[in-house]
Amino acid sequence: MRGGGYETSDDLRREGEIVSLIEQRWKCGAQKLKVSYKLDYALTRVMPGPQQSSERIVAFCEIKTRKLPWDAIDRIGGFMISMDKWLTAQHLSVMASVPFVLAVSCDGDLRYICTEDFSHDGVIWQGRGDRGDAGDYEPHVLLAVKRFRAL
Repeated sequence: MRGGGYETSDDLRREGEIVSLIEQRWKCGAQKLKVSYKLDYALTRVMPGPQQSSERIVAFCEIKTRKLPWDAIDRIGGFMISMDKWLTAQHLSVMASVPFVLAVSCDGDLRYICTEDFSHDGVIWQGRGDRGDAGDYEPHVLLAVKRFRAL
């Protein structure tokens, strides 16, 4: 398990299916990041270098799955991502001069945002209470559904 210890093998399987699709569609590799990076992947492409070819990071990527359909996400004000993760994405994106990709499957409908602009549609205090973990409540950034494109 990764992150807060709540990522299951089933979560990782679904994430793997999505990242495989991203690799195929965008002709890139996906390197799983260490937990300390707080994001799921660095997307890479082989680029010729002065002495040898190397894998260059072309984007950082976070993968999310939700059981709710996109219209339900829209009714609650947009997709929620923890502010900590959003700030980490912004920091890595700016430092590496590459975009951030947020790929979200809602009820099997896969959409994404590819951005270097970290504006948002509001900040809320939100969390989940089903695990009995007070740490599950924190500031979240809202992203309007209209920002997402079909993958």
